[in-house]
Amino acid sequence: IIMSSSELDRSMLLFGHESDLADTSIWGSKGAGWRVAAEIGSALWESERRVSLSADAKFLGLAAGQAYAEREVAALLGVHSNNITLVDRRFEPLVLERFNKEHFDAQIVKSGLFTYLNKPTQTNPDKFDLVTILGIEYVLADEVRMRALISHLPNVTAPGGFVCIFPYFGKSLANLWRHHGFKEISGYKGPASLLLYRFIV
Repeated sequence: IIMSSSELDRSMLLFGHESDLADTSIWGSKGAGWRVAAEIGSALWESERRVSLSADAKFLGLAAGQAYAEREVAALLGVHSNNITLVDRRFEPLVLERFNKEHFDAQIVKSGLFTYLNKPTQTNPDKFDLVTILGIEYVLADEVRMRALISHLPNVTAPGGFVCIFPYFGKSLANLWRHHGFKEISGYKGPASLLLYRFIV
């Protein structure tokens, strides 16, 4: 089944907005980011003998909701808020107010996940050193959406960049990840897996 980006985004409404899902999932709440940061830090230590991303690393949080977990990941990996882009169909006014009060200077993009990923590179030129999709496990348990997501991720991932999805309740699609240029660091191990891949093109 092939669906357009807008159709994929509309199909996500069956489960509610991305922000609604991320806000209500324990995986997208405070305290959840440490697991993601620990996995990435471990991968960096093995390959480069460091546990944080470079000072100028760019971080993309997709379906970010209130961004509790994303902000935790960024802090633990040393990513400055100026280098963070958060994408979601909507951000509640109270969330934006909190960001402003806390001087959290991330770029906020109001867009459906698939619509954003499918933008032509000339209008969405940034490539990110870290891309996360946290707390929308029921959406990505659907194989059509997951396959579409994997095929679109090279549009936004820098060479050597990490992609993390947590938790994942679908099935193993290791061959598809490999086909699109991703090296497995932490693959499917059953329900609630943390998927971590590195874009090696």
